[in-house]
Amino acid sequence: MVPAVALVLAACGKTTVKADPETAAVLPDSGDANPAGFSLSIPEEKWGASRFCGPTTPTTPTDPTPQYRFDDGLLSEKLAGAGLTGWVHGSVPQYETYVFTYRKEDPTDVMAFFKAEQFSLVPASKEVGDLLATLKRHDKIRLKGEIFDNGAPLTHLLVTGVEVLEPYALPTDNEYAFDAAKLNGQEKFPVFSLIHATVDSDKYGRALVLEHDDFIMPVIVPPALNDATAKLMRGDIVNAAVKMVVHPHGPPHFELDATAAAPLTVVDPMLNCHGLQKTVTGYLVKFNKSPAISVDVYAVRVVDANGIGRNFTLFPDTDDEGQFGEIFQAISDKASGAWDASPQAPAVVRNFWKKDAVKISVSGMLNVVSSEQANAQVYIKSADAITVGD
Repeated sequence: MVPAVALVLAACGKTTVKADPETAAVLPDSGDANPAGFSLSIPEEKWGASRFCGPTTPTTPTDPTPQYRFDDGLLSEKLAGAGLTGWVHGSVPQYETYVFTYRKEDPTDVMAFFKAEQFSLVPASKEVGDLLATLKRHDKIRLKGEIFDNGAPLTHLLVTGVEVLEPYALPTDNEYAFDAAKLNGQEKFPVFSLIHATVDSDKYGRALVLEHDDFIMPVIVPPALNDATAKLMRGDIVNAAVKMVVHPHGPPHFELDATAAAPLTVVDPMLNCHGLQKTVTGYLVKFNKSPAISVDVYAVRVVDANGIGRNFTLFPDTDDEGQFGEIFQAISDKASGAWDASPQAPAVVRNFWKKDAVKISVSGMLNVVSSEQANAQVYIKSADAITVGD
């Protein structure tokens, strides 16, 4: 039996820890609420430091890229036949967790790139598992196998064969860690975190993927909390009451604790940033060209006093196609110039690179229109809206 979501805790004890210092919040002793002394949360009086977007929720914009799910028949036909071709979204051998992205294959559909679904990969043999452990984000691969129906909102694929078609040229090396011994037998605990992703299934319900420091924690949503979590978006800052559910024939997984006084509190909704005219101050980060983006993309990263980091992509504010290209090039030139001029070596933060010595401020309108949006955007009318330096 496999976990209900794409997470396997290290079955053999402790794994290595490599926390990014910028997001490693100092956690207090959890006190009486957590007698085992374990917490992934912070005192409520400190939550205000993470309220970047403010208290006002705008009218929800029309989502141009809603979640997309493929027909099981199509997937089964490809997996049993020529193979299902796509890209590695994430690979964490320490947790035996592998996530795969498949995109709609239709050259006549201009939105085909955005019609994508992610799948958890379950190796059918040791040989397949060993090969999956060598994969990196953005590697292009072809899978053989079948749908593994284990009742999870995130569809699992039982993989019998993997063919590496094109290794990504600029992979990042990440070490993820969560020592299950830290739980000290504690089955319930709070998590102050960022929503990394949401997963919805008409058949099996909902799941959340929480991001706390370097720990990516998929969490099942009980049916009783479906309505309460329906409007969550990637980038929301939340405090979640989590419980660990142990299976006798498989590793533990996590669920929102529906019995808690506050199963989930939204501390700062990402949607509240939409439409704000704001100066965003942080440091420069870079997303290298990849199968997910056609050119290098720069963003300003804001890390609050609680260690929660959000990226705001620099984006032209114009509907004119000609001006769009000009402004985008000017933004890229200014950002890449600052990046290249800094003697600081870039450091990896999961799937992007940072130079935290390069401080920037960007003035513009914030844009948040989809739960599938990788990052919020700062719409700017010219590169002059970017100020480099303290």
